[in-house]
Amino acid sequence: MKDISFKTYQNDILTESTAKTLFNNKKVLVCSIIQTMGKGVANLYLQHLADIRKKYNSLGIDEIYVVNSSDQIWLLPKVLAFFPELIPLFDHEKKFIRYIEKEYSAYNIDFNYVPYQLLITNGIVEKMYTTTSKNFVCYDLYRKLLSYVKNNLSKVATVNLKKYKSLRQQILVEGINHYVSSLKDKDQKYYDYRDIEYAFDRAFFYYDVWPNTSLQEYLEKENKITF
Repeated sequence: MKDISFKTYQNDILTESTAKTLFNNKKVLVCSIIQTMGKGVANLYLQHLADIRKKYNSLGIDEIYVVNSSDQIWLLPKVLAFFPELIPLFDHEKKFIRYIEKEYSAYNIDFNYVPYQLLITNGIVEKMYTTTSKNFVCYDLYRKLLSYVKNNLSKVATVNLKKYKSLRQQILVEGINHYVSSLKDKDQKYYDYRDIEYAFDRAFFYYDVWPNTSLQEYLEKENKITF
């Protein structure tokens, strides 16, 4: 990560810090933030990271950094104001995202649009987690399904719930049922379409990192802790 630097806040002052300064002599988790169709999904993901920080601290992680590689510097003050448990980093020169793309080119993923998490120990990437491309195969189909449900409500019935092997499938089915039931409820005058978008975008974009069970299992094994 030579010559990589970020903009961040220190004592309420916007400063520039190198990756070496931020990551050396620590075990840290670096998480990217992306914007999806459901605009509030990023906020919910940030809240998840803030909520889980205490557990991660107990498993040896010193800090959780949130990286924004887009041109929107608004993330820094937003994280400081609403998620003080996290440390925001602005990849203003795009050097970090280019490093990720080069190191993990075999994934064949555009990391500007797909979230990743890096476990970094003393400046060296120990583990990398992301959502694999196979998760997006049916994304367009599910968004068309949402549109169909909305426009053909009388023809749609809720699906019987069962224990699906795939957590993603469970999330999507529950989301569809909630959406259909809400629209059919005559007493409900207003339904926020974003609720179902949150469920869908979380299931497709953040599925493998929210929650990141693989990371937690790795940390627990590393620390020989059983919950």
